[in-house]
Amino acid sequence: MNYKDALDYLYPLVRHGTKLGLEVEIELLTGIGDPHKSLRSIHIAGSKGKGSVAAFISAILKEAGYKVGTFTSPHLIDFTERIRVDWEPIPEEDVVRLVSELKPIADRMSAESITKAPSFFEMATAMAFKYFEEKEVDLAVIEAGMGGRYDSTNIIKPVLSIFTHLSLEHSEYLGRSLARIAKDKAGIVKDGVPVIMSERSDVIERVCKEKKCDMTILGEHLSFGRDSFDTTGQDFWVENGDRKNFHVNLLGNYQVQNAATAYAAVERLRKLGYKISDEAMKNGFRNARWPGRLHVIQKDPTVVVDSTHDFDGAIGLVESLKELFSYDRVVTVFAALEDKDVERMASVLGPFSSQVICTQVDYHKALPASSIERAFKHHNENVMSIPSVKEALDLVLQEASDSDLICVTGSIFTASEAFAYFGKSAED
Repeated sequence: MNYKDALDYLYPLVRHGTKLGLEVEIELLTGIGDPHKSLRSIHIAGSKGKGSVAAFISAILKEAGYKVGTFTSPHLIDFTERIRVDWEPIPEEDVVRLVSELKPIADRMSAESITKAPSFFEMATAMAFKYFEEKEVDLAVIEAGMGGRYDSTNIIKPVLSIFTHLSLEHSEYLGRSLARIAKDKAGIVKDGVPVIMSERSDVIERVCKEKKCDMTILGEHLSFGRDSFDTTGQDFWVENGDRKNFHVNLLGNYQVQNAATAYAAVERLRKLGYKISDEAMKNGFRNARWPGRLHVIQKDPTVVVDSTHDFDGAIGLVESLKELFSYDRVVTVFAALEDKDVERMASVLGPFSSQVICTQVDYHKALPASSIERAFKHHNENVMSIPSVKEALDLVLQEASDSDLICVTGSIFTASEAFAYFGKSAED
């Protein structure tokens, strides 16, 4: 088996979908020695900002001298981005080795029952836990998938649980109200494990009280704000007695809340006995990277790539573009997946754009460009559809002037194809 063979085995496992239960993940991990049981971990759930918070915390821990594993999803360009140690992606040969080790177990389970067939995410989670055990990481920063209670990552007992911003997402699985989504996410709360919250949530707070968890809630126990910003980064402050100032290179006003959440998490780790200096925190915030989010990939004309895929994200994207850039025209290149609320995203991005180019990513769950075009035409008269992201970018760049702002968005798959178009990797 080579790396391509390993991915050719893994990717089709998405057909096994999402299961309500942890039995499959438990059996997979039992087959490889229960690596998760030896891990000290931090668990992050939420709708928005999980990856950024994971990136900030991982960078700070690395600066503090800890060996840190990071598991995030989805990836931008390559599968190896999902599993990192000290922010270095897992080598391809280790992906091959771990798939080879797990494949006989997964195949046996699939043969026994289709309900026991591991999904892509369940396999990736098992690979991450095994790799982190092998590398003897000091801490593993684990981003939950789309849920909480039944997410395959939820077999760990972390030293710290974190909740980022919640919004309506994956409603077919998690529920069609914020309260139901919060209830599902709250499933990661463990007895007595401290909790960091980016914002208030009555549902999650109630669960924390029942399980006797200390809570740190931004806005209540910790103040934060922004001092300055430009297209190279932003300065922000946090205050919980003493006021401290930091710089991050990530763009977008929402990143200040994510960074403050990471700060609260690190402060709690300090109380748990982890040695993390103020200097390590400053350097970690400054060095943290999370590509594909308000990512300026070219100038003259300015091209911004963003993986926003929901209504709240579209609002944040427009707010950030307005405050960061000067432009004569905004041309939005948009492609999305079939399960996304494109109509609501179009209600935000359509009026903001001078022109919208609707296109389609190369993925089996892609929403047709024609369907996207119909949604945007309710909000903008200057809309057209182009078959592929590459063709859309060819056209836009050919016609754009240096004073235009080109925004490529709609999904992480759209961002990925834009990165490929410009010859960029997730490590650039």
